[in-house]
Amino acid sequence: MQTESEKKSAAIWRNEPFLGKMLPSNFGLPPYHFRCRTELVPVWIDSEQIDGVLMNNTSPLNKDEVIKHIDKTGVERVLSNDRWGHILLRAGTHPKDKATIIKALNSITDIASHEYIKDRSVAISQNGYFMVFEGDKLWTIFKPDKGCQKYFKEYAKINTREVIKWRILGF
Repeated sequence: MQTESEKKSAAIWRNEPFLGKMLPSNFGLPPYHFRCRTELVPVWIDSEQIDGVLMNNTSPLNKDEVIKHIDKTGVERVLSNDRWGHILLRAGTHPKDKATIIKALNSITDIASHEYIKDRSVAISQNGYFMVFEGDKLWTIFKPDKGCQKYFKEYAKINTREVIKWRILGF
């Protein structure tokens, strides 16, 4: 009987995309266990420049979309025209360009369920932005006056917190 570590080394579970033509011999393909319902789905990633920043997505922007970008967590986030209008109307703390939003999506450090609104999640980025998502849609993004960490603690269900990238301070 194989040990768990032997099984894992025989079929490695992938946490990042495979970008290539030939699969390595230890590339784990489903099924992973008895009654496994895991599916392997090919995805084609497109890239385009937005204000000098690379935006990755699985399909071109629709007419009602401003940004469609695969973020640090691997989720394709969409910013619609109406939410972009909301962001542009706010003064001061909201970003005024798409490149800043893409940079924030690329530098997400923590994400969690929203404490008060059921179908929303909140995230903070390394460049100091607080984001609210409704599913895969970017609901709003801004730099809180009292700091991202305090705002995150106030609006996130801390027990659902997922740390995407640890911040190493003082090194």
